[in-house]
Amino acid sequence: MARQWWGWSCIVAAAFLVLGWSSHRYWDEFFYLFSAARFTPRELMRLDAAVDLFPSGYFSGKIGHVALLHALSALTGPGLPALLAIEGTYAAMVLATAAAALGLYRELLAPSAARRAAVVFLFLPVTLYLAYKLLSEVPSLLLGTLACWAFLRSFRASLPRRALLAMAAGLALAAAMLCRVTAAVGFAGLSARLLVAGDGRFRPRSVLARAAFVAALALAVHGAVLRLLGGSELRLLHLAQAVAASTRAFERVTAFVLFLGASALLMPFAARRPWPPSLRLAWVWLAVTILPYLAGHEPRYYAAALLPLAMVAAVGLERCAARAPRPAWAWAGGIAGLALANRLLVLPIMPSEVDQVVLARLVGGLAQRHPQGTILVPWTSDYCFLRFALPHARVRLAMTALPTSRYHGHGRWGPLPLRDQQWAGTAGYVGTWRVLNRLGEPWYYVGWSYNPVMLRVRRLLETAGVHLLDDPHRTGWHDHLTGSWIWTDPGLLLRPVASAGQ
Repeated sequence: MARQWWGWSCIVAAAFLVLGWSSHRYWDEFFYLFSAARFTPRELMRLDAAVDLFPSGYFSGKIGHVALLHALSALTGPGLPALLAIEGTYAAMVLATAAAALGLYRELLAPSAARRAAVVFLFLPVTLYLAYKLLSEVPSLLLGTLACWAFLRSFRASLPRRALLAMAAGLALAAAMLCRVTAAVGFAGLSARLLVAGDGRFRPRSVLARAAFVAALALAVHGAVLRLLGGSELRLLHLAQAVAASTRAFERVTAFVLFLGASALLMPFAARRPWPPSLRLAWVWLAVTILPYLAGHEPRYYAAALLPLAMVAAVGLERCAARAPRPAWAWAGGIAGLALANRLLVLPIMPSEVDQVVLARLVGGLAQRHPQGTILVPWTSDYCFLRFALPHARVRLAMTALPTSRYHGHGRWGPLPLRDQQWAGTAGYVGTWRVLNRLGEPWYYVGWSYNPVMLRVRRLLETAGVHLLDDPHRTGWHDHLTGSWIWTDPGLLLRPVASAGQ
């Protein structure tokens, strides 16, 4: 039986890695890897308040994630092979999270139900989205899951081990919060549900006392590390307010719908009676964990809610499969259908920027044909990715404070302030004609207008005869090509020479 379970586990893990690999090509937030490779965590904490390119608290709220990337990049060095190794490490962390989730579920569910919930967890859209991506949600979710598992495990441990497990939960939660400060929400949701669980294993008084101890320890460690590195909790509050204030209602609704993905079809089955204690726990845990993230604009913000969502979706899938003549086969077909639906229908419209494989191939080809030439890019994500993936290519950042760009440095036209240039590397920044004339020719201006999601939406609309997204200036969508003075300078003639992908 153990050998059979191990074989099925390997098949499930392989399926996750394949589906995740096919979707990881579109990347986001390479600012962190580039910054971690150039600066120490302490230096980045100082830049938090000085660099205008990022909102205050940008690095403070994820300094553990930055420290991890700093260590990995120091170990691997730059280059495409190093990048793939680091991305593979993050994919392995997602698999480790599923293993930790299995342990957590076993504290709440029967063994077979725990295994089903862990499998469903792996194929939820946000879990697949996180595979191979260098996002702070990955280590934060792993550590937060370990914290919740240790917390639950402490209730059936002997007295000496009980204190050790509670301390381990507090330290793991602190580490999760250092990777992404919002990780505390998942633990708060679980604790709130246990308080009203009506389960003899989790008496309310014990839950309240132990949760208070774990939370106090986590907050103390989190605050101490921030102060040691020169950070401040106030920056994190400012960042949260900025995100909530800048998010539109349409973005919030879209993020929530994408978070549910194909599992939304299973919710009606899980909502039917009867409601055993474990299902009531999952529903309340899910609701409490979701509420704080409704102010966000990306589905990945809901990462902490994946654990209860998987429990609810697994119940829905089991009840749906029970109606078939062969429930076991129906369940296997249902999980395969859930995985494929999330991969083929939901993931393509998840937020993303550029296909990293296509961009690296395009720029690598230009750099190989003209080693003395210069690659000019108008967008910081592209610059960060290319500088790390192709360290020998002559890539330069040409982003400027134009009204048409996302960056409006002090409301004026012109180059970025000196402190922002220093973050990018002063020698790697091109903001004036004088600097441009010193660079080797030919000059290639490489950029993009729409992100992959908007391209797909535009194709779908055009199929229906709707042409709303033909002109980014008319619709108000951001055009990254216009984010540099090179695009608008009358003294420069731009001639199209090649295109690939978007």
